[in-house]
Amino acid sequence: MSDSKIKVLIAEDEVQLGQILANFLGGRGCAVRTVVDGRAALDALRAEAYDVALLDIVMPELDGLEVLKQVRAEADPPEVIIITGNGTIETAISAMKLGAYDYMAKPYRMAEIDVLVRRAWEKRRLARENVLLQSQLERAGGAGEIDTQYAPLQAVLEMIARVAPSDSPVLITGESGTGKEIVAHMLHRLSGRAGPFVDVGCAALSEGMLESELFGHERGAFPGADERKLGLMELAAGGTLFLDSIAELSPKLQGKLLRALDQLSFYRVGGTQKVEVDVRILAATNRPRRLRERGLLPRRPVLSREYDRGRASRAARPGGGHSPAGAAIPPAVRRSQSAGTRPRRGRSARSVSVAGQRA
Repeated sequence: MSDSKIKVLIAEDEVQLGQILANFLGGRGCAVRTVVDGRAALDALRAEAYDVALLDIVMPELDGLEVLKQVRAEADPPEVIIITGNGTIETAISAMKLGAYDYMAKPYRMAEIDVLVRRAWEKRRLARENVLLQSQLERAGGAGEIDTQYAPLQAVLEMIARVAPSDSPVLITGESGTGKEIVAHMLHRLSGRAGPFVDVGCAALSEGMLESELFGHERGAFPGADERKLGLMELAAGGTLFLDSIAELSPKLQGKLLRALDQLSFYRVGGTQKVEVDVRILAATNRPRRLRERGLLPRRPVLSREYDRGRASRAARPGGGHSPAGAAIPPAVRRSQSAGTRPRRGRSARSVSVAGQRA
């Protein structure tokens, strides 16, 4: 998995200098946009999420300090680095009091800018993870290591190890209590993705609330939306989003989610700016038939496990082994569709079944 690009906005009224800086940071792997006045900078920051903003203090329309003041009042503001050719101690103190990450006077070295941008991005990344952790309760029974001599369960663990390094979406099927969430945690931990594991119970929220939770919303999108809110797909950037009980989503919301998977992008509720994300989707359901009836599973290659439920329930369990949530795991593993089939866009999906009866 490649690291997400650092999104940088440069507000510099000296066009040539701004372009030089943009070319340098772009060459260092950043996604860069330039504007030449304070009003355009504020509009750009409100229209799209940036990680870092480089603001010149002296600009037409609005100066850098005023842009800094207003953007810090927004939800999820970028880290701001103030740049000026007329640096004074008073200006630096004012910028820091308003929430600037740092302050740099002209002339500056490009290498110094590069270091500052990356440090500012790291601070923002940690802050977003902190917001995420504070907004969610830890679910009980996380993904611990599983050590077993039970052959069918070993087959499941081998399948998880094969699928985990891929960025493909994964559907985990099985009855309630068979350990689907444990499988999701294991897939994330073994994936090597550096971002967070974010989970949401699809059955617990209404359609309107769930759409806002998943995709976020813009200020004014509906009554009570007083500020922009980032959705869980954005907060899970670089990591994994786990959708539990996905079959409980309405057909409309399932369709919107599929489009987001195909295109790796979406629109916030009430928004017109496309949001691109690097997130892996894991989903779980105890009602896969409902998804098939809606035509949502056959569209992509599926790696599945099928078995005789009666035989599985009668299978002898070794005393020392254990399975996720006490599930009886059957042995048969087969590919149900051609692995050579590819979806039109996005990533191919896989399905892992941990279906079984509770012990």
